[in-house]
Amino acid sequence: MLNKLITIAAIVVVLYIIVAIILYFFQEKLIFLPDKLEADYEYSFNLPFEELWFDTPNKGKINALYFPHKKAKGIVLAFHGNSGALDSWGGSARLFNELGYAVLISDYRTYGKSTGPLNEKNIMSDAQYLYDYVNKTWDTEDIVVYGRSLGSGPASYVAHRNEVGKLVLETPFYSLTDMAKKRMPIFPVNLFLKYKMPNIKYLKKTTCPIHIVHGTKDLIVPVDASERFKQELKDNAQITIIEGGGHNDLYDYKAYHDWIKSAIN
Repeated sequence: MLNKLITIAAIVVVLYIIVAIILYFFQEKLIFLPDKLEADYEYSFNLPFEELWFDTPNKGKINALYFPHKKAKGIVLAFHGNSGALDSWGGSARLFNELGYAVLISDYRTYGKSTGPLNEKNIMSDAQYLYDYVNKTWDTEDIVVYGRSLGSGPASYVAHRNEVGKLVLETPFYSLTDMAKKRMPIFPVNLFLKYKMPNIKYLKKTTCPIHIVHGTKDLIVPVDASERFKQELKDNAQITIIEGGGHNDLYDYKAYHDWIKSAIN
C-alpha cells in the first residue's frame, strides 16, 4: 500500500513538473491570441484612414492605422485587446472619431502585419515609441491614452512615464501576475511568468485623470480587479461599474456610452 502511494505521489510530482515546464516555455501561446495578416492585406473601414509603419527599437516593425479628424479636439493613442488584429480592432476608432478625436491604433508584435521579437520590454518600448511619435504633433494635454484589456498594460505604462491629458481604461487587469495566480493557483507563477504588466504599480504613479470601466459579469478579467483599483487608488481614479456587463459587450450598454463621453471629453 505504501509503495503504491509513493508511486502515485511520484507520478503527480512528475506531471506537475511537466505542466510547469510547458507553462514556462509556451506562455506566449497561452497569453497572446494574435491573428496574422499578410503584408499586402488591404484594410477597409467606413472612415478616412492612413496606414502607417514604424521601425521601433529591438527589431520591431509596427503596423498602425491613423484616423484623422478635421476639427480634432485631440488624439486617442489606443492599445487594443488581446485577440485579433487591426482588421477588426480598427473599427473601434469610430467611437472616438465621433467624439471629436483623431485616433492612432497599432498592432503588437506578432499581431496582424507587425513583426519583431515579442516580450514585455519590447511591448512597452513600442508603446513609448508611439507616444513619442504622437507627441511630436500633439500637445501632451491633448493626448488621451486608451487601453482595453491587454492594452491596459502598455496604456498604463505610457501614462505613468509621460505627461498625458487622461488615461482611459476598459476592463483592465490588476496585473498579469495576479491574473495568472487566479488561473493557476497551484503553480509558482512569480517564478516563471515572463510577463508581469503591473498595472497597479503604474497607476499609483500616474498623475493625469484616470477613468476606468468594468462589467460585473466579466469572465475574462473579473471585476474584482477594478474593485481593487477603487480601494487602492481612491479619488485618483474615476471607476464605473456596469451591472451585468461582460468583457466584450460593454458597447451595448447605455451606461458605457455615458461613461466614454464623460471620460474622453
